[in-house]
Amino acid sequence: MRRAFQHSSPFALRSSLSAVAVIAALAACSPSERQQASNDARQAANTASTEVSKAASGVARAADDAALTARVKSVLLADNQVKGTKIDVETTNAVVTLDGKVDSASEKARAEQLAQQVDGVKQVRNNLSSP
Repeated sequence: MRRAFQHSSPFALRSSLSAVAVIAALAACSPSERQQASNDARQAANTASTEVSKAASGVARAADDAALTARVKSVLLADNQVKGTKIDVETTNAVVTLDGKVDSASEKARAEQLAQQVDGVKQVRNNLSSP
């Protein structure tokens, strides 16, 4: 018997022993207890699935926000009327926030206009300061 587990990982051995323990415990249960255990397991699986979906959605949203930030920053850097190197861009849930100092009110307005034109941007919060 020792040889059968010689190449198994400790995790695999613990998992196998846990599964055997669960099966033994369920075998000793009444049909209604087994049904309740099955229902509880199904509910736990559904909850886990929901949480995994939420996490995946959050990762996708973060990736989308990062892409929007990059596109807005690129547009600002490419524009001759805006000094994009002085503007910080952050995006959360497709809402872009512009921070930093610009040289004029017209540069501030132009930066907001450019950010708003980027596909996927829902809203722009313009926190730029100008003299």
